[in-house]
Amino acid sequence: MAQFKYTEIPNFAKREEDALLFNQDGYLVYYIPENYFGNMTKIQGSYVKVMGSFYYQIFDENDKGKKLSIFNYPTMFQCKPGKIEKKKQLVLGDDSIPSDYRLLYFYKGDQLITRVHVEQYIDNVQELFRLHVMTGRIPNGIPYNTLYEYPFEAMGLNSGAYAAHSQAMGLLYSKLCRDPSDVSRPFRLSKYMDSGKMTGYTPISIKDAAKYVSPFVSFTSENLDESIMSAVLLSDKENTGKIEHTESPLERLFTM
Repeated sequence: MAQFKYTEIPNFAKREEDALLFNQDGYLVYYIPENYFGNMTKIQGSYVKVMGSFYYQIFDENDKGKKLSIFNYPTMFQCKPGKIEKKKQLVLGDDSIPSDYRLLYFYKGDQLITRVHVEQYIDNVQELFRLHVMTGRIPNGIPYNTLYEYPFEAMGLNSGAYAAHSQAMGLLYSKLCRDPSDVSRPFRLSKYMDSGKMTGYTPISIKDAAKYVSPFVSFTSENLDESIMSAVLLSDKENTGKIEHTESPLERLFTM
């Protein structure tokens, strides 16, 4: 899947002073998940402030869309769409989970990025971690083997650096990306990875990751009710190799 990288000016855009404008006939659409809004992502008059980690698509004058692409500009930035529209339970591509989106439409001359030289704040990096890590809102069209780059790119765009090896970020994302057929299994161990497919994983919050490690670790996670349920299922899986529930020693402990 193609990506718009922040180090490039794509052929559908042009630079005008400090803004990046859409420069083709037809239109371009940003697909912003509805659950992005509410913290730093917000509508500010004619402008929208958003984290640059989402899908986008270009349409010609006949409304025929090209393939979905990934917008890779991992910091907060402003844009000025020509129109905003809400869509419920929209499915983007074969791997996408039905979700609510706000569609930002850009026509020729509209500002894809209002200011290319974005303001540098460490809060922008924090917002990336809130979306990707704390809430699991990772577009699953981003290739799994490139996800570890996002925190480093976000830090670079905000005039900082991590004193950490890239493998540490890779380990973090390996816990967040799960097998779409069985979320208890990491995506890296799935049949999809065996076939070379790097997209279509099921992202989860780091708060939920503990539920899929072991019964003991599950009890240390944030939601007690979910922890108990998950621990019971995990203890059964260790014996049967399946998620299907049967009574386990751990469950009997809680029902005595």
